Amino acid sequence: MPARFMRGTGALAQISADLGLSQVVSIPANARIIITSGQVGFREDLTIPEDVGEQVRQIAHNAHKLLQDAGATEGLKDIYHVTIYMTNMSDDNMLAAWKEVKSKYDIKSVETGVTVPSLYQGAKVEMTFYALGGCQVDSGKL
Repeated sequence: MPARFMRGTGALAQISADLGLSQVVSIPANARIIITSGQVGFREDLTIPEDVGEQVRQIAHNAHKLLQDAGATEGLKDIYHVTIYMTNMSDDNMLAAWKEVKSKYDIKSVETGVTVPSLYQGAKVEMTFYALGGCQVDSGKL
């Protein structure tokens, strides 16, 4: 049985559509849960891009590989929840980059966004991913 994502009804459905997220997810009993630590957009040389959009794309690139290595065979497509910590909640560049990543990996997760005063080594965004291993994620029409 696959995980089921739902947008809700009425105003919640509209918010879900506007933000490209789900309001609720139902996880089957046979699923193995995989959780990352907070991910910052480190490049291979241990630098963090200045641009927040690049940070988001680098986080996605790194997390996709981590999740696959941990047993989420489709990487970011297998996430069911993401917590996003950001220093500026209204940064359009960050939001646009995250929407781009969600489209690329067909992510339909539930999401929590939190504004914080600062992050590790001056990062502008940090993300924690919750994924499923050993079960199908149904990311079809919500």
